[in-house]
Amino acid sequence: MKNTLKNLSITGFVASTFFVAPAVSAADLFNLTISSYGSIADDANPFNAAARSVIDTAVGELETQINSNFPDIDLDPFTKSTAKAAGVSPSGVGIDYASDFGFGYIAANIAIASGATVGEIKDLATPPADLTKIGKVGLGGSIALTLGLSFKHLPKIPVFGDIFEPSRTRGYLSFYKGGKEFASEDATQPSFAITNSIFSAHGQYKLVEGMSVGLGTFKWGGVDVSGGLRYSKSAVSLSQPLSGLSSTALDLGGGLGNVTAEFTGDAVVSVNTSTFSIPLEVSTSTRLLHVLGLFLGTGLDLNFGSAKSGLSIASPVTFENNLISGVTAQADANLNATGKPTFTNLKYFAGVQFEILAIAISAQFTGSLLDSGKAINVGAKLFW
Repeated sequence: MKNTLKNLSITGFVASTFFVAPAVSAADLFNLTISSYGSIADDANPFNAAARSVIDTAVGELETQINSNFPDIDLDPFTKSTAKAAGVSPSGVGIDYASDFGFGYIAANIAIASGATVGEIKDLATPPADLTKIGKVGLGGSIALTLGLSFKHLPKIPVFGDIFEPSRTRGYLSFYKGGKEFASEDATQPSFAITNSIFSAHGQYKLVEGMSVGLGTFKWGGVDVSGGLRYSKSAVSLSQPLSGLSSTALDLGGGLGNVTAEFTGDAVVSVNTSTFSIPLEVSTSTRLLHVLGLFLGTGLDLNFGSAKSGLSIASPVTFENNLISGVTAQADANLNATGKPTFTNLKYFAGVQFEILAIAISAQFTGSLLDSGKAINVGAKLFW
């Protein structure tokens, strides 16, 4: 009879987004301990004490197997890199810098971000792929559905009419909640998963009016200032398969036969971020032949929030023996850290947009001026 050590979980915060615990060797990460010996817990049977000692030895061997097969990575770079990605991925998904709409606007945007350096990304692309390499390349992403409205048809507000011109003003609301897992076709290779949610409200004011020449053949969009409030959450995880790990067959004594502790499952490193941001941006744009648009800008995000990182094993341990039952265990990881994001994030962005009548496709690159965070954002838009 196969008895399962259920609810085996390793939970520990290993590093925060911007405050990181000291690196620990993978050989020291996992500690397995027996919490109940089940049917061999009773000392009335003189052979049970010896059997419990054998169980301890088997679990110790399995612990060594798990630690030695988990890549000896430094978790700090993964956490830092993911934090950088989270800092830039929401930028630009909830606001428009190039479209010339006079009433309404609907858009869907998706951004993929990384906090890795160019060298780390090149190293990841060099076979073989393993968690040691992936652990340096934190990834992030954002998806948003955006509704926009031009205020040009609204009346001027008394008192504010001289400094607030509705015809120069736009408002945007964005929202989304979802996730995606990217699993390798090779079950022995690491997989990646991300969940994302976002809600934002932005306002945009045309500080300097634009101009056009040649019946609109070339148009300069003027200078826009944008700002708002944005709340975003993301969870990024890397899963490393650990398969076929087991202790040697040990004799329990007392006629109980041999026992082997076995494990097949995934070790998961995860980073969770929650950020409230106040973006402030300045941008400009041009449009050629009513089709091709270019835009660029710079900005500052004021960030408030928190981050947590964790390590877990997602699978039970089993005992190969048909005469014992009810044995349970618990596990611990010896890292624990929390932190908060950097308060400011200076950034720049540039993009291109192709328009056909009231439909547009855009692509935008955003980069941090303070770290290696970078993002690519693609959007589809309908406006009128």
